[in-house]
Amino acid sequence: GKDPIADHLVREEILARVLAIVSTKFGRLEDGTGVPGKSLRISFAAHVDKKEREKKKQRLWPARFGGDHSGAGGEAFGTFCRVYTAFIRRTIFQEHALEPALQPADRTYLDGSYAFGTDPARDKRSELIRALINGYAGSMALTLAHEVGHLAGLDHVTDDPVEIMNVDEGAGIDYRDAHFGPNTWAIMERRYGLVEEPGRKVPKPL
Repeated sequence: GKDPIADHLVREEILARVLAIVSTKFGRLEDGTGVPGKSLRISFAAHVDKKEREKKKQRLWPARFGGDHSGAGGEAFGTFCRVYTAFIRRTIFQEHALEPALQPADRTYLDGSYAFGTDPARDKRSELIRALINGYAGSMALTLAHEVGHLAGLDHVTDDPVEIMNVDEGAGIDYRDAHFGPNTWAIMERRYGLVEEPGRKVPKPL
């Protein structure tokens, strides 16, 4: 709240990283591009234009970010899901909050104008900001992947500590290690199929 421009830059970077991370969990590249024969036919976008919305052979699941919850980082409601960003901040990141809070002077770390290595104190501040952005985005991305898993018909699992659908271990999973296990992946692959390879017909999902 001290500087709207810095706040905007942080929000945009978090959103970009959320989309990149969650895309990889569904077998896509970080830019969202599908890999033929490997990526699920589930993709993510910050905005969907009117023509895309009107296509008949697709299903849109809005994901709403914001707000708090007494006991969950996210919820799925059948046709849409929520990611409770205040819950994630409060339960995971609040104890690591920046001191002082984000301010106008921090813009240079966010817009690329600061040359890392110029000053040790400023380097440390830059690294702290980047670490918080990356960690926050990772937690939000895993929460989103988990809730989209529910929208895709997945249940919770308990046999793999780094499985995205493991709700008991969820808060402690490093986003780089988290994955959909073979069983949950197979369910989504049967229901939604994989991105088609050029010139090859992929069996229709069930």
